[in-house]
Amino acid sequence: MGTRFSTLGDVGSLAAPPGSRDWAVAVRLELQAALSSFRGSADHLQTMLALMRRHEGWRQLAGEDRQPFATYEAFCAAPVPLGLGWQAERLDQAIGRGEPATQVLGLLPQLTAAERADVRRQLDALDGV
Repeated sequence: MGTRFSTLGDVGSLAAPPGSRDWAVAVRLELQAALSSFRGSADHLQTMLALMRRHEGWRQLAGEDRQPFATYEAFCAAPVPLGLGWQAERLDQAIGRGEPATQVLGLLPQLTAAERADVRRQLDALDGV
């Protein structure tokens, strides 16, 4: 399946099947809005980022080269409107700082045990920052 290159006027749908192109476009817009306005809570950002990772929605989106993003990190780093304009590691640190691991893990029940363990490791690593 090819990746369609479009951003202007394309809002996607949060009701679309997770991981589909329409879903990925809608999640990207949610993430961009929360990051740019700072009205989005860390909880909402964490949840939306976890969903984008889990369902690999970034694979449905194209970068400046009109090719699908090769990695989640490339999607995060790509400038808005194509990506989020943040380095993935820095984004995780910014939204996760100060949040206890148990609170974050409780917000993400849809993750597998391995994914929850990965989130816990990332949060524990932030304790030393």
